[in-house]
Amino acid sequence: MSEKPLGTDFRVPEASRRYYFLNASPGETFDSIANLVKYVLQVPAVFVALFDGERTWLPSRVDPRLTAMLAGEKTLPRATGANPAFNPPTAARIGGGANADGALGLVYCFGAPLTMPDGFNVGTLYALDEKSRTFSAEQVSVVEDVAKLIVKQLELSLVATTDNLTGALLRRVFFHRVASEMERARRYQSALSFLSFDLDHFKEINDRHGHPIGDLVLKRVAEVVQRGIRSVDLFARVGGEEFILALPETDRDAVLHVASRLGEEISGVVVHHRDTRLRVTASFGATSFSPEDKTILDILRRVDFALYQAKADGRNCARFCDSTTSATPFYLRSEDLCGPVVPCSPVDPAPRKPD
Repeated sequence: MSEKPLGTDFRVPEASRRYYFLNASPGETFDSIANLVKYVLQVPAVFVALFDGERTWLPSRVDPRLTAMLAGEKTLPRATGANPAFNPPTAARIGGGANADGALGLVYCFGAPLTMPDGFNVGTLYALDEKSRTFSAEQVSVVEDVAKLIVKQLELSLVATTDNLTGALLRRVFFHRVASEMERARRYQSALSFLSFDLDHFKEINDRHGHPIGDLVLKRVAEVVQRGIRSVDLFARVGGEEFILALPETDRDAVLHVASRLGEEISGVVVHHRDTRLRVTASFGATSFSPEDKTILDILRRVDFALYQAKADGRNCARFCDSTTSATPFYLRSEDLCGPVVPCSPVDPAPRKPD
């Protein structure tokens, strides 16, 4: 059995970005599943843990004392396809005993992997006990079947939370997740920035080449963006060709750097259609969270204003709008950023930042 420290990548970090449901709030479905497994195995604690490489979430409600104990662990064994249940006859040791007040002595666990259809392990179903246990073949089989049911539930969550074409979060889901990020930034006085962008002259691509080609462009752009962000970042499609990102622990300079980098990567997207190589650019509007912001609507007003300014300044550039509603220009670097433009949609070169 291999163990990896909490907070490190488990397999391919990019794969986990497809599963934006990972940071879901505790739900009744997972609670019911945990209670069922507790009954089958006759153990005092069961929980579901979901991993994305940088964070661990517990979607099932657990005893706060158990949460405290897990928070103190340096490592947490993860079930895999090759190691499906931690060698169940001997289980696995996860801690040194009871926590500080001696109320919990859950030191051994049994686990079953949560493997999505693409083979990516997104988490583990854990059962904890006070001593080493030997589980029967029937018990192991039931737990593995329950793990498959959890995966089905996660698949449904994926369908309900992401855009089918691009894999980005849906607008309503993004707003819900952002509320938590804003509260976290307010409480811990941490940086949180937002970056909105849409594709320049995208309507002309649809009009000239058809919506299927336009959809392919959107899909390719979304793939580029998802490869270029962290798994803790939130990426959503909020309109036809308009997207938005929420970037935790990211200040003004950092979000503008992200805009510059993504702008260059998007300009490198090439879609072949007949004898034409279609290329696009994007305009960006950025802002940073302020403690005075009450809801996501305060954020949207500023990023929309900044995006409008970027378009007014010739497109293929980024503008930043602070909480006082002033917009500071920041142009994407590199004079040849545009590259060969889409024949059907001439794009003005990005104006250079004054020396």
